[in-house]
Amino acid sequence: MSGSPEQKDAVAEDAVITFRNGNKTWNESEIEAVDVALGQLYCKTGNDNLLELKNGGSMTFVRNAKGSSSGTLADNDSRGTINAYDSMFARTGLAAQTVIHEIVHNWDTEHNNWNTWLSRSGWTSTRPSTANLPLCTRSEDNAWYFRSVSTGEDPRFVRNYGLTNPR
Repeated sequence: MSGSPEQKDAVAEDAVITFRNGNKTWNESEIEAVDVALGQLYCKTGNDNLLELKNGGSMTFVRNAKGSSSGTLADNDSRGTINAYDSMFARTGLAAQTVIHEIVHNWDTEHNNWNTWLSRSGWTSTRPSTANLPLCTRSEDNAWYFRSVSTGEDPRFVRNYGLTNPR
């Protein structure tokens, strides 16, 4: 896995993704499921910027059996390590959604454009004005509001988990 010929031939502008065994061993179909998400991000953006950290650092996916709480699909330490758990591979397509979600954590509050993203996405931690309140929904954790009435953008979330908060 790590140290493959492709990784050894990487140049500075390449995103390097490493798969490491934790308390469980990766299998080929799991690596391919993660690769689907990586490919989607690359195709959507036309570059590999999201496949590395803000500072240009690389990402490592670690395979473990279970997370810290029941139902945890994956987690991200925001320093380049994403832990993938059994539940992430429970059904087709779930791994790709989860990987994208975890990668985006590399670009949330740590990113210089966090506030710009918040304003464009419609998320706010401030209660909207009385006039705008009917256009918004309170987040699942009750700490945020998001624009829930379409303003030309699609307000839907891939999973209900996305209703929790923008972080």
